[in-house]
Amino acid sequence: MSQAAVSGAVRHPVQLGFLDKVRQPGSRSDQYRLYDDGVCSAISLQRMPLLDRWKEHRAQLRLDEEPTPEPD
Repeated sequence: MSQAAVSGAVRHPVQLGFLDKVRQPGSRSDQYRLYDDGVCSAISLQRMPLLDRWKEHRAQLRLDEEPTPEPD
């Protein structure tokens, strides 16, 4: 994996605050620290509207599949 690929891949998570770019004293390479305590909850919160729409769609499909009762 190239340095440019890694740099591009971590840019967005760093901007969102999920990763922190750190450098050890005397080192010329970058290292990244993952802030994992909020990552899962942030991802889940971002996906909640999509999951709600999916749940509503499934409920509608189930309603459409139920047979209509025939009159007696």
